[in-house]
Amino acid sequence: MKLKSFFIFSLVFCILFSSIPMNKASAISYSIDFDINSKSVYLVNLDSGISVYEKDKDKKCYPASTTKIMTYIIVTENIKDLDNTKVTVKQSILNRLNGTGSSTAGLIGGETLTVTQLLNCLMIPSGNDAALVLADYVGGGSITNFVKMMNKKAKELGCENTHFMNPHGLHDPDHYTTASDLAKITEYAMTLPKFTEITSTTVSDCLGEDRPLITTNSLIDEVRGGDYFYKYATGTKQAVQVMIQAIVLFQQQFMRAIHIYALRSVQTIQKTANNSKTVL
Repeated sequence: MKLKSFFIFSLVFCILFSSIPMNKASAISYSIDFDINSKSVYLVNLDSGISVYEKDKDKKCYPASTTKIMTYIIVTENIKDLDNTKVTVKQSILNRLNGTGSSTAGLIGGETLTVTQLLNCLMIPSGNDAALVLADYVGGGSITNFVKMMNKKAKELGCENTHFMNPHGLHDPDHYTTASDLAKITEYAMTLPKFTEITSTTVSDCLGEDRPLITTNSLIDEVRGGDYFYKYATGTKQAVQVMIQAIVLFQQQFMRAIHIYALRSVQTIQKTANNSKTVL
């Protein structure tokens, strides 16, 4: 069978959920008929735990906005009532993003939002402002404490080559992960409340009809995605500047896949997007 793929990134992680019966002790190999430009690739069948395809899966790379997957984890593990817990947005926190050119959800200093609203702001438009507001709240007024929680959780999940310096993913030389580590992080995130629901949303009016949150993930957005739209894709992260993608792919009848990790320039993405495909 053929699965249209999106190896249009320089850092890609995929998790495949295949409905094809298989022996969990056996290995499966797939042939590909295209060149992989990605720096790192990890394709694993979660039903069997078998690695289907690998390329430098333990190579350290900068995660950019896929960092927010861990941010989501820490928030939802530390706040029991996501719908009714309210957080006031501090202007001083928003000011930290001045001059960074960050993607934001357009949060307004002084407004009060529920954690669910802020999680939508975090994951749909990849809001760095929401990441900081949530980190400050959960960290007890200290984003540094929140980052420590992120790194502790990474170790608990068995991530051996991951280190976070912030909750949003803005570049820092000591802020890195790998395709295999991000696989562990995202597989766990998918078990948490609202994660798949939020990351599959293309447009949300949770802040009001006059403040729509629009996904940065072109693969799930039929209206704005253009040639990048893929009807079997749902979820999770894309950052425009460095084009980080965390994408959950579901192929009806045959497989469910999570296509998580990417890092390459916009120019390279545009050059390779139309020629990318996978044959399974």
